[in-house]
Amino acid sequence: MHVRNGLLAVLLLGPAYTQQLAREYARRSGAPINSGQVSGTLERLARDGMVEPAGTDGAGRRRHGLSLDGRSAVEAWAESGVDEDSGAVLPLLASVDGALAVGYASARLALLRTAVDAPTETGWPEALQRERSRALAAAEAHWLASATAELADDETRYELPLAEEPRRGRPQRSA
Repeated sequence: MHVRNGLLAVLLLGPAYTQQLAREYARRSGAPINSGQVSGTLERLARDGMVEPAGTDGAGRRRHGLSLDGRSAVEAWAESGVDEDSGAVLPLLASVDGALAVGYASARLALLRTAVDAPTETGWPEALQRERSRALAAAEAHWLASATAELADDETRYELPLAEEPRRGRPQRSA
């Protein structure tokens, strides 16, 4: 999954600061990311008009919000189904917006079915590579169909709010 798209998707939940975006991206996609990569990506997204400043939080950290262009870009990406890392994309989208997750899964399924139904190459190495690709596409399609059926019952089932800020310092002693 492109970090750019994943961060834009997380920003659908509302403004967030850099460290928070890194944590949420990792929590929702299962793919760790460092805050330096998030910062660089946010700078490019701001330059491209996808992200805009959204003030500061109580601790003075700069928050970033999604612009209308950014929202349109997330929706177009999800509806295209072209991102091949569905194992990270689908959980991330399902945790942010179940309807977008269903749209991604449906589009991805259509692309996979095309790949599975494509004609086989005639040469020996090409035929083996093609058969491997078909088997992987069929397995991913099976998983996506199952996940889509589960999401169709309740699109909001897996949606998660932004995590609360962890408390700093020593825990309070009880009396």
